[in-house]
Amino acid sequence: IVKVINEGKCCNFSLNLIIEGLQQLKKHTNVKVEHCFREANEVADHLVKLAVNSHNESLYNSYHQLLVGAKGPFQLDKNQMPSIRTKYDEAIFFC
Repeated sequence: IVKVINEGKCCNFSLNLIIEGLQQLKKHTNVKVEHCFREANEVADHLVKLAVNSHNESLYNSYHQLLVGAKGPFQLDKNQMPSIRTKYDEAIFFC
């Protein structure tokens, strides 16, 4: 999506109007579109997963409305603390 927005090459006709609108916004504002790894924005990652699985629209206006899985990453972001993603080898972990 980042490449499509930045380069303007979209082969999906239904998305063309949206992409063109985003490109116009970019031209008239000081906006830079870049990829952000999910580790850098765990709150958004958690909320996207929730939205995909629930098929419901939700709007969170305060910290207290957030679900438990998003509160921890939100606090880390708020306090400008890094989020560390760990990976383990199942063959060693479950010995």
